[in-house]
Formats: sequence, C-alpha cells, structure tokens
Amino acid sequence: MTDAPEPKPAARHAVALVGASREALFALSRDARILSWNDAARRLLGYPAASAIGSSLGAWATSARHVE
Repeated sequence: MTDAPEPKPAARHAVALVGASREALFALSRDARILSWNDAARRLLGYPAASAIGSSLGAWATSARHVE
C-alpha cells in the first residue's frame, strides 16, 4: 500500500489512449527527461519503456536519426 493519490479519471483515460495508440508517443518532464513511453515507441526505436523512462530526450533523438 502506498500513499500515492489515486489518478483522476481523466488521467486514467489519457494513459489508456496513449497505451492503445499505434503511434509512437512519449511524455517529457520540463527538463526533457522521458516520463512515459508507449509500446509503439518500443517497436519504432527497439527499446522498452524501462530503458527509456528517466533518460534524456537528447539521447533518444540521436538514436532516432539512425532509424530513418
């Protein structure tokens, strides 16, 4: 059990939409750190969310150039 507040319905809905999207989507913090990473991003770039979350966008932008 944690003291974390229960997500609001709108937040749960947004998470479900991102997860169901066939487009590669991710969310960033104000300092350009990856906060979330969906399965389409994993398929496009080849890395699971666990590898991306917490890292800087700059590292992944360089990686994405190699995919093109």
